[in-house]
Amino acid sequence: MGFVDPHLTSWLTPPHLEAPLWIGLLGAFTFGLTLVQFKADWRGRSEAHQRSFTMYAEVKREAGYLLAEQGQIASRDFQRLADRYDMASDVGAGVPEKDFLPLKRRHKMKVALSKMLDERPGSALWLTKLKLILRDNLR
Repeated sequence: MGFVDPHLTSWLTPPHLEAPLWIGLLGAFTFGLTLVQFKADWRGRSEAHQRSFTMYAEVKREAGYLLAEQGQIASRDFQRLADRYDMASDVGAGVPEKDFLPLKRRHKMKVALSKMLDERPGSALWLTKLKLILRDNLR
């Protein structure tokens, strides 16, 4: 707004506010969002999750190749895969304790819903979810 033509400033400013006040409010809001972004470090967490995902996928793919070739995994190959698997969890960002149970519930609900849809693929998702919730809470 500081570089906008003065004729456009009145058009871009909400009614009943002076242009300098509006510019100040926008600046304070932008500064606040910058602080939130700096504290949350969304980019860093996203990159950590991506690295972890890539490593887990590599371990899974290599284990699949070894099982397809040999039918079983030799102990030295297993140890190497286990070490890489452990390293993947160290590289990634952990799940905060406060988020663990809701995420676990969501995952388990998704698995149970998938199993029910395997048996009855035409059923409505919302009705199947409701059925699971009632089944698990009315016992």
